[in-house]
Amino acid sequence: MAHRDIHLELLLHRRVWAPSGESVGRIEEMVVNEKGESVEFHLGPEARLKRWMGKFFPQNAKPLRVPWDQIELTNPDRPRLRGGILLHQGTHR
Repeated sequence: MAHRDIHLELLLHRRVWAPSGESVGRIEEMVVNEKGESVEFHLGPEARLKRWMGKFFPQNAKPLRVPWDQIELTNPDRPRLRGGILLHQGTHR
């Protein structure tokens, strides 16, 4: 498979699709580690609120977190989850 660059900022607000064809949520935030490598995507309305509210984000609201390698990006206009992924909600690490 050929290497292809994807501009992550163009993925913001893209709807992510499950293998079943249903919408899982929109990409609202991308988390990177200290080396600048992508770690996970935060999806859905809770992630949007977290981005807007910053430190005022309610502790009990939990965005949907998806590891970066569990989203198929062969078509960046229509990102989709890889089959068999277990979605989890939780606070930002």
